[in-house]
Amino acid sequence: MLLSVLLVAHVYTNGNLRSWKGEGTRVIIYNFNVAWEEEKDEVGQMLKPNKQVPRRLPCLRGHWRLQVMTFLCGLFFRAIPEVQRALIKTRDGADIPIGFFQGAWESAYLTSEIARILVEEVLGYHTWIHPADGRSAVVTPYALAGCLDFNNATNQQCGINETRLHVCVDCWSATYASVVEDMKETFPHLIPVDLGSMGYEGEESMYLTKDVLQQAMDAEGLTLDFYRGYNLTHHNPKQYFDSIDTINLADLFLCEETDFYKPEAMADYARWTGDAAGVQMLANGNYAAKCHAGKWWISPQCRSDTSTCIPVITAGAGWKLQAMMFWSTTYGFPAAIAVANSWGNYVSIVSTTRSLYYWWVPDATFITQQPQSIVFPPYSASEWAQGNMRTAASGTYISKSVSSNFANQAPKVSSFIAGVNFELAELMDLLLTIATGTLRYDVACQWVRDNKQRWQEWLPIETNCITGFGLADAAGNFVMDRANATSCEVCTPGKFSQEYLDITGKERSDQLHAMSTWELHRLIEASLGVCVSCGEGLYCPVGSTVERLRNGSSEARPEVLPMYFSSMEVPLENYRCQSHCPGGTPGSCDGGRVGRTCSECPDNFYSTGNQCTECGVAMPVLWVLGIGILVCGIFSYYYLLTSSYTAKERVLTCTTCSFGMMVSLFQNLGVIQTESVPWPTGLKDFLGFFQIFLLDLDSLGFSCIAGGPVQRFAGNCALFFVVLYGLVGTAFLTNLLPRRLSWLAWQKYKTMSTIGQFCQVSFTTMTNIGLVPFMCYRHPAGSESVLKYSDVFCNSAEHTLMQLLGIAVLALSGAFLASCFFFAWKAPSWSGKAIQGGVRFLIFRFRPNVWWFGLVLLTRGPLLSMPAVAAPNMPAVQFVCLLGILLLSLQLQVWYLPWKAPILNLVDGVTNLLLVMLLAIGLGRLGPDPEDGPEVLDSLAAAISAMMMMSVLGLMLVLAVAALFYKKALGGNDEQWIMNLGKPPSSKDFCNTLSNFLRSQQDMQEKEVQRVVEVLCLYDYCDVNASIVLLSTELGFRSKLTDALASSRITSAGSFASVPAGSKTKQLDARVDNVAEEGVCHENSAFSF
Repeated sequence: MLLSVLLVAHVYTNGNLRSWKGEGTRVIIYNFNVAWEEEKDEVGQMLKPNKQVPRRLPCLRGHWRLQVMTFLCGLFFRAIPEVQRALIKTRDGADIPIGFFQGAWESAYLTSEIARILVEEVLGYHTWIHPADGRSAVVTPYALAGCLDFNNATNQQCGINETRLHVCVDCWSATYASVVEDMKETFPHLIPVDLGSMGYEGEESMYLTKDVLQQAMDAEGLTLDFYRGYNLTHHNPKQYFDSIDTINLADLFLCEETDFYKPEAMADYARWTGDAAGVQMLANGNYAAKCHAGKWWISPQCRSDTSTCIPVITAGAGWKLQAMMFWSTTYGFPAAIAVANSWGNYVSIVSTTRSLYYWWVPDATFITQQPQSIVFPPYSASEWAQGNMRTAASGTYISKSVSSNFANQAPKVSSFIAGVNFELAELMDLLLTIATGTLRYDVACQWVRDNKQRWQEWLPIETNCITGFGLADAAGNFVMDRANATSCEVCTPGKFSQEYLDITGKERSDQLHAMSTWELHRLIEASLGVCVSCGEGLYCPVGSTVERLRNGSSEARPEVLPMYFSSMEVPLENYRCQSHCPGGTPGSCDGGRVGRTCSECPDNFYSTGNQCTECGVAMPVLWVLGIGILVCGIFSYYYLLTSSYTAKERVLTCTTCSFGMMVSLFQNLGVIQTESVPWPTGLKDFLGFFQIFLLDLDSLGFSCIAGGPVQRFAGNCALFFVVLYGLVGTAFLTNLLPRRLSWLAWQKYKTMSTIGQFCQVSFTTMTNIGLVPFMCYRHPAGSESVLKYSDVFCNSAEHTLMQLLGIAVLALSGAFLASCFFFAWKAPSWSGKAIQGGVRFLIFRFRPNVWWFGLVLLTRGPLLSMPAVAAPNMPAVQFVCLLGILLLSLQLQVWYLPWKAPILNLVDGVTNLLLVMLLAIGLGRLGPDPEDGPEVLDSLAAAISAMMMMSVLGLMLVLAVAALFYKKALGGNDEQWIMNLGKPPSSKDFCNTLSNFLRSQQDMQEKEVQRVVEVLCLYDYCDVNASIVLLSTELGFRSKLTDALASSRITSAGSFASVPAGSKTKQLDARVDNVAEEGVCHENSAFSF
C-alpha cells in the first residue's frame, strides 16, 4: 500500500497526463505544465499569454517526497489541477483567463505572485500576467479599463474593446486619483473598482543606511533615525556622512530643471520658514530655489560652509524635495539637497556614498542596505493643506482594484481579492529574502505554505450569495436557509433573489417571480418584482435592476453598452449613437457632448474631434472672412473662364480636370464615411475630413454662427440658392454699367457656363444635402433619427422643416440635371456656334465623340447617396449598392476612355478602382472575421487611401507645375508627353505620311482596296473608318458618313466643319490638289492641327 502511495505521488507530481495501471491500482496523472498559446481578439489585444508558462510544480504540492509525508500525515491540501481550472466569460461569451496587471516594482510582483497562486490552485481559475508591466502607478486604471496602450502618455486607446486585465494588487491608488476623475468624464463605465487597502500604506521619507545608523549609535549613542539627532547644538552628525564633493556634478540635474524652480512650492517654503536667503525672485516675479554650483540647495545650517553639509539625494523631478527643504530648515539639518538626473545615477549615488536620501516603502531598490527612515513629528493634514510641510509625510493609500465588471464575471475571485492583506514589516522581510537571492516564486510559494490559516480567512464563504444567485443544496435545488445550503446557484428564469440577514451575514434566497412569461436571458428588474427584457444597448448580468443601472453599483452592475445612450430619467429607453457614447452609467457622453445621441455640443461650443471647444470671439469673424473669400473666388471664376471648345488637351485644361477629379473623389470619400462601418480610428478620422466637401462644417465651427442642427442644415441649403441668385444678379447688374466700364459686363453664355460649372462641381454635395432629411435610422427604443443630425428625430416638427428644405434643394439639382441632359442632346448641333460656350462646362473635359460623359459623372453623385435613403438600417446592403454603382461607372470609363488626355483616363481609372477596393474592405469589416482579418483589412485600407491621395494629388501637382513653367502650355499646339503617356507624331510628319499615302494609292483599284479592308480586324476596321470620316468631317468634306458623324460628335474650334457650308469647299479642294501635286504638307496648311 505504501509503495502504491509513493508511486502515485511520484508520477502525479511529474505533471504528465496519462493512465498507469499496476498492482490493481489505477492512477490518473494531470499535466500541470500546459502553456497557453498566443491568441488575439479583433483589435489585437491579447486574450492569452504569448509565451509559455515556466515549467513549475503547483505551489501547494511541493516536492513529491514532502507530498508523501504530508499525505501520510493527513495534512496534504490538494491544489486544483490546471486541467480542472475554469475560465471567465466576456460579454460576447468568449472564454478567457483572469488577467493580472502588475506595476514595475518588486512589491507588486510578489503580491501578484501570491494572489495568482491562490486564485489558480485554491479557487481554480486560469490566470495570466500581461507581458508589459505598468511603467508607473498612474497607468493602473487605464490597464484595468482595457486600454490597448495603457503605458502611452498621450493616447492609451481606451474604450475599443472589453478588458482582458482584471486584477491589480499593490496599487498606489492615491497617485492616479486624478486619472480616475478624468475617466468619469470620458469612460465612466470603465472605472476600476477599489476593493480596499492592502493592509499597509506607502511611506515616503528621508532615509539613511543601517551601517551609518549603527556607526553613530556605537560611537556616541547618537540616534540618526530621529530628527533631533541632526541638531548641531550637541552633535556633529556630518562626521558619519560623505561631503557633497564626492558626488559627481555631472550626475545631477540643474536646479532650473527640477521642482526647485516650481514657483508655488518655493513661495510656500519662504513664507512658512522665513528663509528668504534660500530662495530668489526671478525676472518674471516667480520664486525659485537659490542653488550652489547650480545644482545643490544648501540649508541655513551649513550655508556658510558647504563642506559641513550632509548630501541629500532624490530623483525624478524632485520627489518630496519641498518637504525635505522644510525638514532641513525647521529641524536644523545641515543638508545639501540635489536631484539625480537619471534613475541609474540615483541608485548609484545612494549605493556608493554615505548620504541621506529620499525613499519609499514597500520597495526593494535599497533593501539590502536595510535603510532606516528618519522619524519626524506626526503628519498634520491641516498644515500640509496650507503648504507647511514641517511634519512627516502622510501615508499613501495602497489598494487592490479590479475591472469594472469583474464582480459579475468571477464573484468568488473578486471577494477573495477584497480580503487580501499584508503587514508592511512582513512584506519588507519577504522582499529582503528575494533580494538576497531566493527566487520570487519560491518566496511566494513558501509564504502560501506557511500561512494557510491566514489566507483561508480571505476565501469567500460558499453560501454568501450575490444578487442574482440563491442558496442551493448539494443536488442543486434552491433552499430557503443557509443550514441546508452548500453553494450559490444562478437564479433560473422565473425567479429572483431576495436578501435576508442571519448570524453569518447578508444572504439571498430564491423566490418565485411574479411574471408569468419570461425571456430566458437579458432580464432587468424595472420595479419591485417586475422584470422586463434588457433590450438592445444594455448589458444586464443576472440580478440587474434599474436602480443599480442608475447608481452604477459594483455588485451585479448592469450598464449601457458603448455606442448607446439612455437618460437617467428613462434608463431603459436606449438610443443608438454615431459616436461619443461611452456607455456605462445612463446619461454619459464623451467630450462634453449633450443630447440623446451625444451628437451635439452645448450652445456657444463647436466640435473639434473628440471634444467640444468654446467658440470665442474669433470664430465668427473667421467665418465671415472665409465666406467673403469663397464668394470672391466663385465670382472671379467668371473672368478666368474661356468659352471656346477645343478637341485638343492643354496643360491648363488637364490641371483643371485633375482638380475637378480630386474634388469628386473627396466628395465620394465623404459619402462613404456616412455609412455605418467600424473603420479603425485613424482611417475614420481620415475619411471624416472629406465630409467637409459635403458641407459637413461642424468641425470648422459652423455652429458658432449657425446654431443648432436645423439652422446648420438650413444654412447649407441656402448656400446653393444664394450663389445662383448672386451670379444671375451680378450678370444683370454688370450689364447696367456705363459704356466706359463695359469690359466688366458679363456675357450671357459665359455666365451660363459659370453657373453650370458651380452646379456641376457642387452637384454631388447638393444632392447629398437634399437627401439628408430622408436618411433615418432606427433606435432600439423604436424612434428614428436623421443619420447626419442624430439629435433630430424623424417625424418631428424640426424634421418636417428639414424635409421641406431638402425637397427645395433636390428640385434645384433635378432641374440642373435635366438641363444637362438637354444640353448634351443639343451640343453637336451647337458646334461652332456662340451658344456652345454656354455648355462648355459640360463638354470641355471630354473627347469630341464622348462629349456626353459628364452626364455619367453627374448621375453617379445622387446614386451614391441613395442607398443610405433606401436601406438606412442595412449597411451591408448599402455597400453592395455603392459597389455596384462604382463598378458600373468604372466599366463605362474604361470602355469609352472619355477624358481628352490619356493620363487623365489612367488616373481616373486607378482612383476608381482603389475606391472600389476601399468599399470592399468596408464590406468585409461589417461582419465578424476570425483571426487577424480586421488587422489585414485595416492595413489594406490605409495603403489604398494613401495610393488614392498620391494618384490624384500627384497628378494635379505635376500638371500645375507644368502649367507654370512650360510656356507652350498656355494655349499652344504643342504639349508635354506626360499628358499623352507618350509623344505622338508631329502634325508635319502626319501630313507628309498622309500625302504620300494618297499619292501611292491613286492607281489602286477599288476592288483591291475593298479586298484588303475586308480582312482587317474589326477594331482596326473601325479605327480606319473612324479616322477617315473624322478627318473628312474636320476638313469639311460632305458625305452621308460625315453628315452622320457630325451629328454625333463635337467638332473642334479650328475645323472647317464649323464653317458654313460652301464657303471653304473650293479653297479646300484647291489645297488638296496642291498636296497631291507637291506631296508636302506645310505648317500653315489646313492639315496642321
